[in-house]
Amino acid sequence: MRNKTRLLNLITWPRSLLIFLLIGSGCTSIFAQEPFWYDPLPPHEIEAQEGLTSIWVRDHIFISDDDLSPMMTANQGVVSFLGGTDIRDGISINVIDAITGDMKWQRKHGIPTSIVASFSDLYVGASGGASVSKFDLITGNLIWETKLPKTRGLSYLSLDNDKLYVQTTATTDTFFVLNTSTGEIIRHIQGTMFFLSTEEFIIQRSIISNEVDMINSETQQIIWTAKLDYGFSMLPIFTEREILILTDLGGIYCLERDTGNIKWNIENIAISNIALGENIVYFLTRDGKLQGANLQSGDLKSFVEFDTDRFVLNGEYHIGGYNVTYDQEMKIIFIHLGDSAQLFAFQISE
Repeated sequence: MRNKTRLLNLITWPRSLLIFLLIGSGCTSIFAQEPFWYDPLPPHEIEAQEGLTSIWVRDHIFISDDDLSPMMTANQGVVSFLGGTDIRDGISINVIDAITGDMKWQRKHGIPTSIVASFSDLYVGASGGASVSKFDLITGNLIWETKLPKTRGLSYLSLDNDKLYVQTTATTDTFFVLNTSTGEIIRHIQGTMFFLSTEEFIIQRSIISNEVDMINSETQQIIWTAKLDYGFSMLPIFTEREILILTDLGGIYCLERDTGNIKWNIENIAISNIALGENIVYFLTRDGKLQGANLQSGDLKSFVEFDTDRFVLNGEYHIGGYNVTYDQEMKIIFIHLGDSAQLFAFQISE
């Protein structure tokens, strides 16, 4: 995730805006094509840890930075990300073994901008000529690829059972629903920017008022409206009872899914995306820690402290962002520190 404190700096602009401005005018986004060049800082060391055990760390891992959706995902004993091991090679799809840290497979495929994994498959969205592709998570074999009409950029991918939801950066705010087995487009929706959590409900955000609406997707009636202190761009996380929202300034909101009431919120603390573990919401903080918020209460706990008083933020130097993801089956959390280009794996203690 990219620091938003210097909005006038080009490298902190949201990817959706850059894709619209640059691709729409015949150019290629600097984020969509390849990461900007930077020399990593010296490697970070683990200063303290609690409740988890370090498994491995890999250096020279570069992950594409993004304000809209996580660029790293973990499932079924592998961690997948968009980026590479040599930043000069541009963006590839990368899959690493969760236990050994060994690279299982890498491949180039268009201009990848979004990634999400299911039980045995990996879905990747690409910009330029917008498309969504499905790969075998273990072998990397391409299963299907679907071209999306009348759009050239993608913002979000999300999964719900046998459906894949795709938000594009078209000027008409086009949203597609795809069949995960075949890649067939089964629904096409036009409207303002929103996130489809299930076939029945839509979460819609207002950029101007910082409001969030839960909408019935069939009747288009608003079920509830929640008011946040700040806007958000990052894809929310949906649980059976909650909706987790990361604001553009690093605040975290936990909303009750049925009512929209604020269950708890934490002010401007996160420098990374958020990842949901076993009743814990994980994130990295500006003071060099991996922290977790209890899903029910919002109470905070520090799990890892790195040897730094502060991470170097994106808006201040030309360096990579910060990412976290959690493998529910293996109970492993992965931490990417973009400033030092390191990927850490930690096993959650029983």
